[in-house]
Amino acid sequence: KGYTVYRVASGMEAIELCKKEHFALVFLDIRMPGMVDGFGVFDTVKKLEPNTKIILITGRAEDATLMRYVGYADGYLRKPFEIEDIYRILNSNT
Repeated sequence: KGYTVYRVASGMEAIELCKKEHFALVFLDIRMPGMVDGFGVFDTVKKLEPNTKIILITGRAEDATLMRYVGYADGYLRKPFEIEDIYRILNSNT
């Protein structure tokens, strides 16, 4: 589809990458290895680049914290999902 995709192994690696690069759209899993989870990455990315669109991805149960972030996110994918769901979000965010 012509998109450049970056993959990181931890929340801290995601933050470091976002400090170096500008991203129009980020697909962000809530559960990430390391000291910084997806909520921490979300907060940092929005401080660095407030206009970056963030799509949350999770398989965790919906709780108050998750739903608060969903309210601020530009989209939400619940695992498991299909590739068509990603294409739908890409088409609606371009």
